[in-house]
Amino acid sequence: MGVYNTSASHVIGNLDDDSNTATSEGRYPTVMNYQKGTYYHVHAPAKVYPTLDDAVVVTAAAAAWTLGSITEIIPADTITNAFDIHWIVLTDISDVDQYELVLYSGLAESEEEIGRIAFSRNTNFVQEGNLPIQVPVQLSNTRISAALACKSTSDHTSSVKVYYHIYPDQE
Repeated sequence: MGVYNTSASHVIGNLDDDSNTATSEGRYPTVMNYQKGTYYHVHAPAKVYPTLDDAVVVTAAAAAWTLGSITEIIPADTITNAFDIHWIVLTDISDVDQYELVLYSGLAESEEEIGRIAFSRNTNFVQEGNLPIQVPVQLSNTRISAALACKSTSDHTSSVKVYYHIYPDQE
């Protein structure tokens, strides 16, 4: 690895720096990286997955506060730019209960948790709709999956979509 921070371009950056990425030499992102990343984070168009299709049904385990099987939400090689997820869209919550939904990234059998939300349904109010979530920026072509748990010992379900946006200068 070379010597860094010896010139302004090592710290401030260049106009062609990608958003929020370190260089292949392993140095830290520059001020320009962060500026572009912030711009795309706030101003990139919102997208939905699955789009123009039914939400993905995720099922809790039939044991209290035990995650059910991991269910694929976004297949690998679907989003071809770096992206992050800001909202989870919940629909068709099957029954009155307290729930936790965990998001994962990575291929099957090697998923890593990237975020978690809690929600509930009771007899007077269903918390269906959009819930905020904060996840790290995901590399292009990353697979996203989810698992659900609930307070009861029933295998309740919720349908899930995600709102995300891309970083168009990153593949």
